[in-house]
Amino acid sequence: MAKEITHILSTDVLVVGGGIAGLTAAIRAKELGVDVILACKAMAGRSGASVFIGGDYNHYPLETDLDEAVKTAIRRSEYIDDQEMVAMIVRRARDIISKSIERWGVEYLKRGEKFRGSFYQGVPGICFKGGGPGLMGTVRTEAERVGVKIMDRITACELLTSDGKHSTKGSVVGTVGFDVRSGEFHVFKAKAVVLATGNWTIQVPYSEYDGSITGDGQGMAFRAGAEMRKMEQIAFQVKPAHGSVCNAEIGKIDHGLQQTVDKDGKEIRYLADKDKKYVRGKSVLPAIKAIKEGRGVYASYRRGSAGDFLDLMDIAPYATRALAAAGYEIPKDLVLNQISFYGSGQGGGLKVNKNMETSIPGLFAAGSVTERMYSSVQGITGALITGWIAADGAVRYAGEVSAPEVHGDQIDRLKSLIYGPLRVKDGVTYLQLRRKIRRIFEQGLGPGTRNKENLDKAVEEIEGIKKENLPRLMARDTHELMMANGNRNILDYMYLVAKAALMRTESRGAHLRTDYPERDDENWMKWVVAKMEDGEIRFWTEDIPMPILKPGE
Repeated sequence: MAKEITHILSTDVLVVGGGIAGLTAAIRAKELGVDVILACKAMAGRSGASVFIGGDYNHYPLETDLDEAVKTAIRRSEYIDDQEMVAMIVRRARDIISKSIERWGVEYLKRGEKFRGSFYQGVPGICFKGGGPGLMGTVRTEAERVGVKIMDRITACELLTSDGKHSTKGSVVGTVGFDVRSGEFHVFKAKAVVLATGNWTIQVPYSEYDGSITGDGQGMAFRAGAEMRKMEQIAFQVKPAHGSVCNAEIGKIDHGLQQTVDKDGKEIRYLADKDKKYVRGKSVLPAIKAIKEGRGVYASYRRGSAGDFLDLMDIAPYATRALAAAGYEIPKDLVLNQISFYGSGQGGGLKVNKNMETSIPGLFAAGSVTERMYSSVQGITGALITGWIAADGAVRYAGEVSAPEVHGDQIDRLKSLIYGPLRVKDGVTYLQLRRKIRRIFEQGLGPGTRNKENLDKAVEEIEGIKKENLPRLMARDTHELMMANGNRNILDYMYLVAKAALMRTESRGAHLRTDYPERDDENWMKWVVAKMEDGEIRFWTEDIPMPILKPGE
């Protein structure tokens, strides 16, 4: 049973999340001279999505044509990304990278004098020595060195607001949550909050990440009244059917090592969009077709050199260990693949401006918790840059406001809600509910299933689960309590996805409808936006500005 002891902490800037976006934000804010606490539900720098990255990132070397890189990223998002956001990230990347991870001591992998890396969206990348774990270990060490107070195993569950209400008409003044081991309750009072909790998942086989990445930041911000955008966008990829191995990780040695093939070794090629450009969101369609035809989908690494595979052990440690444990001999064997939910690809989330401010004062966001308006920029690059920018904004905001006041009645209400599953003795476990959620996802929101009939059914079933099952959700210990609260976030997220997908009557980016298979530039150069307001969820559209590039250019 959880010990519901209350700890109250105050800080200038609170960062929630311990991946590359969160740690970068915390380090930058601390260097700017404010008090910083970082809370992470697992171990900051050693869990979540960042440690599973493929060991490289887009660094935009000096010879890169940045204007063309921006245009390429816009085209490959099928014009759904914010063009000014893309341009800002691409053009600021080189400067921020030199001031952050390169200064913090991250090492790059070389063979002789040549850096090892891949081409992502036509832009060269550099591999980190030690892959994701090597990168994140170095960044956590830097956070500790500069004096960030890191609080591991603290899961933040809900936001505190200046008016004590959800949804708020005021500002964000902190969070509440609990220690996932002891169950002790924590209240964080903060002048500014940066959410960097990553994406969401419903566990394997539809995810490349573990089941604790449950859209916590999106869920708590949505319930507090933050605007959400692009929620219909959910990316999928082709990946090995073995745990947390992702092809993105394995394919990071130059740009020609991996091929996607069928059981006979015939290459399965990606589809292009209507502008004859590669769009990652549509890359799974040929693989779906091959699976339906009984040809299967496999990864082949037979064209790599011996040196490539020596590098692979360092760049992709999780992938190589998992494949070896599954009995594969690389590069001789073809590796069985599946269609997987890709949490770091195109996706929706918190609506932010170019300062990474959300629609609620005092609340900032970075990385994949946002709407990822930079979806065609490599994920680790976008997370790093947005973390840095969010810190600048949060520190500036914290300097303009006084110490926050919190409402005791709001804290009591949220505490009761968070610990509620521990009081249910004969109910539904988080695993039972997760299976129901996954079935809804597979049948209505997954690849090749989206149409009006399936989406309507998904909305109805999600509403039913929220009404009938959530009140009966039980937890027998603090781990199950963490997962139970995560299920609430997943359900809120999936509901927004289904409703936004119903609204967008076309296929664009990672949103693929079988009843509207074509892109409709005439009617749908728009974003779908959602917000919780006075207990009701409101949806509307906003025109997509195109100051840099229009379709066909």
